[in-house]
Amino acid sequence: MEIDHIDGSSADLGNLQLLCADYHHTKTAESLVPASAEQSALFMTRVAPDIPRLLADDKVTWQTSWSGLKSSRKARFVDSLKTAGIDLSGLETRAQMIAARETQVPMPSPRPQEYDEADYGSNFLADATERSA
Repeated sequence: MEIDHIDGSSADLGNLQLLCADYHHTKTAESLVPASAEQSALFMTRVAPDIPRLLADDKVTWQTSWSGLKSSRKARFVDSLKTAGIDLSGLETRAQMIAARETQVPMPSPRPQEYDEADYGSNFLADATERSA
């Protein structure tokens, strides 16, 4: 037995029904539509290649890589807090560390942003690039 969405993807109980697996697969197959050209291209570049294009595409090593990336990110965050002189004793979660940072280090006021609608793209990109640097 499998749970089937009667109409759309809403998980509301009134939209769910219990079907045998064979009928559920048949019903699902009837509603499938061919992939668009964009979806097909995505499949060919991300799913089909023998060599993964992105780190997350490699199912074999992703879990280990993701864990290492997460640990590295946390270490950089903790180092930045220590550099800012924030006492981390007794702080266990990232949320607690962020709260400590916000109470001990004044956050800069956002500068006013003025975008001319005709020039939106270049100013927006310049500001985003400046903020990420």
